[in-house]
Amino acid sequence: NKSTKSPVLWWNESTAIATHFRNLEKKNLDFITDYANKEKESTLHLIVFTIVVLLLFVCTAIVLVYIMIRNLSRSLYSISASIQKIAIGEIIDDIKISDNAEFAQISTSFNDLLETEREHIDLATKIISGDLGSTIKVRSDKDVLNKSLNSMSIELRRLREESNETRLMEKNVVEISQTIIDSKDLYEFGGNI
Repeated sequence: NKSTKSPVLWWNESTAIATHFRNLEKKNLDFITDYANKEKESTLHLIVFTIVVLLLFVCTAIVLVYIMIRNLSRSLYSISASIQKIAIGEIIDDIKISDNAEFAQISTSFNDLLETEREHIDLATKIISGDLGSTIKVRSDKDVLNKSLNSMSIELRRLREESNETRLMEKNVVEISQTIIDSKDLYEFGGNI
């Protein structure tokens, strides 16, 4: 069975089919290229979005760390300034730090220390004004300073009382001595006593 097509006709049909395949091939290649470009663009958008989210996260973290450090710095400065004032003998009010639980606990302990110092000052003022024998609260068995201050105050009162008794005895001895000197004889001395 031989084909009855002429070579020109066969060539034209073959060329038409080949052109049709080339057009299909070009359409497929254009479709694949468009699809790849869209995927590339989508991937780039996703990468840019991820980078932006990460940058926002890092910036937020930096801001939060800065705020925390600033608050801690303020708390430390407040405590440090108070300690320096106490070191030079200044009487200060309680400090209040509530930014952080740890510093709030330090603040409470520091205020307890201030209260103890105020008690020491109050006791010293009482001793200076002559109110001997006053005592302050002993905070624990290891509270050597408060125990010593209480002992000192009580001992000063005992010494004052002993001094008063000695002074009274001296006064009585001087009076008796004067009576003896002023008496002319033993009968007069007995009458003067």
